[in-house]
Amino acid sequence: MYGDVVPPAGEYGIAHWMIPKISNVPDIQRAIDAVFERLGLTSLGWRDVPVDSTVLGPTSRASEPAFVQQLIARSAHQPAPDLERALYCARKVIEHTVDVYASSCSPHVLIYKGMLTAPQLRQYFDDLRDARLTSAIAVVHSRFSTNVLPRWDLAQPFATSRTTARSTPSG
Repeated sequence: MYGDVVPPAGEYGIAHWMIPKISNVPDIQRAIDAVFERLGLTSLGWRDVPVDSTVLGPTSRASEPAFVQQLIARSAHQPAPDLERALYCARKVIEHTVDVYASSCSPHVLIYKGMLTAPQLRQYFDDLRDARLTSAIAVVHSRFSTNVLPRWDLAQPFATSRTTARSTPSG
C-alpha cells in the first residue's frame, strides 16, 4: 500500500501491471524499478489490485494474471523532465524486456481490462466498487468477436478513466 507518500496530482503516475502468476514477483518488481530509475523515475510503492476470481469462467481463470499497481514519480536526482513521456518510454522498454504487460502507465489515465464480460467488471475489480476512487470520466468498451484466441493482455480496455482519486483504495 502507498500510505502517505502520494504526491500532488500530476506529480505521479500509476502503472497497472499484469504479471503471470508463475513469475517471481519480487524479481519482476526489481527489474521494473531498474528501468524506471534509468529514465529519471522512482517507484514510491506497490499494491496488489484486489480481484474476485470466483466470477471468472474456466478459460479466463486458467490464464489469469496477478494485477499489481505501482506508484511512480520523478526521481529526486536527475528527474525526468516530462513525466508522461518518461512513463510511456519506460513502459515500452519494460514490456519488451520483462514478462509483464501494462494496461496503463500514466499520470492521467488508469485502465482496468481483462477477459471479462461487461457484467463481470465491477464484480471482478474490487477497486471499481470503492467509493474513494473517483473519476471525471469513465468509458466501458466491450468486444465480443476477435480473430485470435483470447488472452488477458489482448483484452480490450474496460474501464478507462482520467483519475481524480482523493485517496487510494486499500489493497
